[in-house]
Amino acid sequence: MNDRRNVVDENMIVLRMRIKELEIEEMGGLPLAVPKNWMEWEKHYERYNEDVCEAIGMLQLWLMNTRPSLALGTLTLLMFSVSLSTSVSICHFIRLVKLLF
Repeated sequence: MNDRRNVVDENMIVLRMRIKELEIEEMGGLPLAVPKNWMEWEKHYERYNEDVCEAIGMLQLWLMNTRPSLALGTLTLLMFSVSLSTSVSICHFIRLVKLLF
């Protein structure tokens, strides 16, 4: 039972991509409408959705194959590094504004 669940979890991204392909086929082969809030480069990047889904799938697969403590530690490190670099950038920007005005 547990082995089946792992196989389904690992192939979930493949299932999402197949559903998307079937939706496109049902519309007569026309691509899905591009949302208006997308930036210009996103509209011209034809494989945007596929590449994002593939990257997320690889991340999911890696996280599922690692020990939970290592995965949580990696995600925690990533969250702290992003928040730390953002706060340092904001502090430098505030100092720059104070110097200019």
